[in-house]
Amino acid sequence: MLQRWQKRDISNFEYLMHLNTLAGRTYNDYMQYPVFPWVLADYTSQTLNLTNPKTFRDLSKPMGAQTKERKLKFTQRFKEVEKTEARAGLCVYTCLSTVGNHPFIAGDMTVQCHYCTHYSSAIIVASYLVRMPPFTQAFCSLQGGGFDVADRMFHSVRNTWESASRENMSDVRELTPEFFYLPEFLTNCNAVEFGGPQASVCSEEVGREQEPLLMPRSGKAFRVIPGEPLPPRTPCWLRCMQDGTALGDVQLPPWADGDPRKFISLHRQALECDFVSANLHHWIDLIFGYKQQGPASVEAINTFHPYFYGDKVDLSSVSDPLIRSTILGFVSNFGQVPKQLFTKPHPARTAAGKPSPGKDASTPASLPGHPQPFFHNLPLLKPSQVTVKGNYLALLCWGPTKFFFPLTYKLHHTDWGVDMYLFSLGSESPKGAIGHIVPTEKTILAVEKNKVLLPPLWNRTLSWGFDDFSCCLGSYGSEKILMTFENPAAWGRCLCAVCPSPTMVVTSGASAVVCVWELSMAKGHPRDLRLRQALYGHTQAVTCLAASVPFSLLVSGSQDCTCILWDLDHLTHVVRLPVHREGISAIAISDNSGTIVSCAGAHLSLWNVNGQPLASITTAWGPEGAITCCCMVEGPAWGTSHVIITGSQDGMVRIWKTEDVKLSVPGPAAPEESSAQPPSPRGHRWEKNLALCRELDVSLALTGKHSKASPAVTALAVSR
Repeated sequence: MLQRWQKRDISNFEYLMHLNTLAGRTYNDYMQYPVFPWVLADYTSQTLNLTNPKTFRDLSKPMGAQTKERKLKFTQRFKEVEKTEARAGLCVYTCLSTVGNHPFIAGDMTVQCHYCTHYSSAIIVASYLVRMPPFTQAFCSLQGGGFDVADRMFHSVRNTWESASRENMSDVRELTPEFFYLPEFLTNCNAVEFGGPQASVCSEEVGREQEPLLMPRSGKAFRVIPGEPLPPRTPCWLRCMQDGTALGDVQLPPWADGDPRKFISLHRQALECDFVSANLHHWIDLIFGYKQQGPASVEAINTFHPYFYGDKVDLSSVSDPLIRSTILGFVSNFGQVPKQLFTKPHPARTAAGKPSPGKDASTPASLPGHPQPFFHNLPLLKPSQVTVKGNYLALLCWGPTKFFFPLTYKLHHTDWGVDMYLFSLGSESPKGAIGHIVPTEKTILAVEKNKVLLPPLWNRTLSWGFDDFSCCLGSYGSEKILMTFENPAAWGRCLCAVCPSPTMVVTSGASAVVCVWELSMAKGHPRDLRLRQALYGHTQAVTCLAASVPFSLLVSGSQDCTCILWDLDHLTHVVRLPVHREGISAIAISDNSGTIVSCAGAHLSLWNVNGQPLASITTAWGPEGAITCCCMVEGPAWGTSHVIITGSQDGMVRIWKTEDVKLSVPGPAAPEESSAQPPSPRGHRWEKNLALCRELDVSLALTGKHSKASPAVTALAVSR
């Protein structure tokens, strides 16, 4: 994996997740949650320049050494020695272990360390993600049953950076992975009541030795103690910011334009840019490497209290239950250092090509080191009778003359040096209209309608549409039937099916019930098809299904003009999309972003993984241009643009792309579309529109001239 990262075969994000997993960090444990770095230091500019080194945080230094003054203070803390009490930032504890060259034992022994708090802990994770369940409940539980003072909660990216890098000597927190892929955690979409603007009362911390803070209106004395949670019944006006505004969405940097999706996209671009790629190994040395412990950690201003090092504390040797309880409580509250993975300096990443001068982060494709996706060169897209190991669009059609047309579109580019392969569809061509296509490295696999190919080898097919309503398992390229399953017949005529995994089959049809089946295998041979769950929700026939294993998501579309999202793991209802204008004809899910495409007649809609609308358009071609199939182009994970390819009844392949459009906000009473983002501080909001980028005429590609009787496009696929 290290070599793959060095060669840029995998992204920085993927490599950091890999290291977190190896170090024992997991989403299932708040105390061992994956840790990611702050990569930016610019949260005030109107635009983000990823070619300026001053834009970035110093990855060679921990959060406690980002400024000279802060580094000096922590160095002084490490050098101070007191045996009687912890004073003014000095950390005095007892333990049974050794850290670096500093032995300590239970009793009257001072511990030298730079930091008495940690960069990742349960409360840090819960505070970042407090606007989403179950982190809302977890935060309240960790805080003693209620929320903290509003100004101490995560409410601003800029303020949090300033606190962790400059202002607060007790704050050295890093980030979580969600900062690079999940915009939802930045908005209070669940309307959590943190408080309301009932009074502009100052919520400054009052020390234990000071007089209690007298609350107006109620006349009740109340004291805010630093580091302790508010009581559950604290008046809600104490949960406001100091300026009296209610705590809601997270305040974003100006360059994000108030759009959480844009913030996540630019933040991810920053993580993947050349500057971070060239310096990320320094941060890995601090968190997972040789600067984590020992003399190198002292020199790097990177030592923590000994309790933070799990491999240095032997709880089995602690006989005193009070000391044992203290250690466990300490770790539970403040977190643990990840397992050390490297004892030598981590190698740097291979340098990419030279960045173009003056480029900023306006588009994901402008990042140096990342080739532009094919849709940035759509005028060069040409029909070809060969496939390419690279970017190509496979199109297979079925015309009224019952003639099968295999066709691919490839992007000609002299600099790619790709390998060429002859077009192949297996041992024999499909016998009817195409229903499912799977592009592989050396060939394109295709089966007719009422058939799907089973992963991961794609050498078996599931077929349906027989008079007895049964389903059959067969071999690709052969008429041989391996096994016939009759139990699906009890649920009526099957109209669609999808196979998310080798052992999971999802079918639906005239009964309007989505059936999830388990395909049991024995020594590679099928044994039985057993019903796992019947999912109810539609009122008319289900016409299409789509599944995404990475997002554990199943989407069903029906003639009742609705789409329903189902949890693929728990087989439960998630959300129903708003009613479409017509019955659903095609759906697709991006395995990269979770974005959902739904097509209803000539209408095309885009939704995020939570079912919230992103964009929609009504095409201008009427019933003859009704969309029959669709697919998504898997672009960079940090891209804000989505590319959708649709096939229509009129034989046209159309490529669509989302564009961010800036709209003025004249006043607070201005109506907001459901798919629009909240107004940014600059007096405007951003909205996504779908724009047609290119039309591909099948008849023109095949015969050299346009035909009014073009065959309908029935299946699409794009290589990865």
